[in-house]
Amino acid sequence: MRPRQDGSPTTSSQPLLVGDSARKPTLSWRALTRAVLTFLAVVNALAIWHNSESVPVSAAVASNNAEPMSPDRQAQLPPTVRFGHVPIPEVQRLADDERAFILRRFHANQSRALWDYVRHRLQAAGRRPQARARRCADARCPEKCGKVRTRACITFTIESGRLYISKYYKGFFSRHTAMASLIRRAVESMGPLRDVTFTVYLGDGRRSFGGLPVLTFCRYQPSMEGVLVPDFSFFDWPEIRLAKGHSTEFNRLLELYAALPRDFYAKTNEIFWRGSNLARRDAMVSQIAAAHAAWNGSIGLNVEFTTWLKQSNSRGVVAVEITNNSASLLEFCAHRYLLHLDGHTYSSRIKYLLLCGSTVLAGTQMWHEWFYPLLPGHHVPLASGFAAALHWIDANTHTAETMAARAQALMLRVFAQKEVDYYIASVIDALAEAGFTYHRHGPGTPIADFVFT
Repeated sequence: MRPRQDGSPTTSSQPLLVGDSARKPTLSWRALTRAVLTFLAVVNALAIWHNSESVPVSAAVASNNAEPMSPDRQAQLPPTVRFGHVPIPEVQRLADDERAFILRRFHANQSRALWDYVRHRLQAAGRRPQARARRCADARCPEKCGKVRTRACITFTIESGRLYISKYYKGFFSRHTAMASLIRRAVESMGPLRDVTFTVYLGDGRRSFGGLPVLTFCRYQPSMEGVLVPDFSFFDWPEIRLAKGHSTEFNRLLELYAALPRDFYAKTNEIFWRGSNLARRDAMVSQIAAAHAAWNGSIGLNVEFTTWLKQSNSRGVVAVEITNNSASLLEFCAHRYLLHLDGHTYSSRIKYLLLCGSTVLAGTQMWHEWFYPLLPGHHVPLASGFAAALHWIDANTHTAETMAARAQALMLRVFAQKEVDYYIASVIDALAEAGFTYHRHGPGTPIADFVFT
């Protein structure tokens, strides 16, 4: 439009003539091809999503029995279908979050592409890749057991549905046998799993694994290194003397915890703790005792250190004896309030405390286990200090009772064998999806034939 001389707009009186001053809009072949390819990609993505999300578990299992599915088709199915088990929502959320963490941080193809780029640049400059660059190449290979100053670890390989041990470095006590049995149980109950190679660290925790997807029992939160899996005690811990006459096999312990009396007010009205004098515990226990002494209330305090005495038996394996003031796992449950203190890294006892049906008081944990995202709302935090927590439980006894009952009920469900196996299989499957299928010298020894020393 052109404005009039008086400033008001007006339209042009000259018509637009075809073939004179205007041209017809044309659609180029390049734009048309791009539109068609985009449409096909969207249709393909929707088809994959529909097949993976909308197929019921029963229908998928039935179709698997009717005719074999290709590996590519099986890989498109969600874990609940491939494993034949639908976990409870809490475990599903834990597994999904850890899978997302693995795929976001440890994708092997990205590591391989980075190494190829570094190698190309170094070769173009006439230089050989140095040791740091070679470690970048190995980032796609989790076969680092024994190569990152790690003496307690096992490297597993799954090939054609079979579980192998590729590398083995003995762990503390029987951790290696218990962890291998736990991995084997998960692979066999949820399998067959896709081909993958992965390493399990058998120590209490490390702040760094060199950026590699090493499976570990606990993860240091500031560094976020490693992949979380349940520790050996979720299968068995035969050396622990805190059992005192009952089985240390975890599934049997769950049965004993489920059979405990549920009367919260029948428990001793005191805060109870037993443990070794590790790390900062001496200062923490002193502060707790001082805060309780300055408080004028009815809740008692029963906090003491225990002493662990090392002895060697005829096989040369170090056994452990503890002093007489110790308490068994189930004897903790006789007390209304249970205190949890961190050790050098994590303390595996917290799961036993939550299973007691007692109210757990715990501080901020710097080392997290796989189930720690479920803890908020199921324990009394000590972030504001022990004195504040003491006043809270004294003024909110009924709320503390409800919290203890909810925590026990939740952990009995989360720690069930099928749920633990599903979580482990889901983590291993995520490593397979990320591309960690590399093994340098063959898959190793079948786990059924492996002799642990």
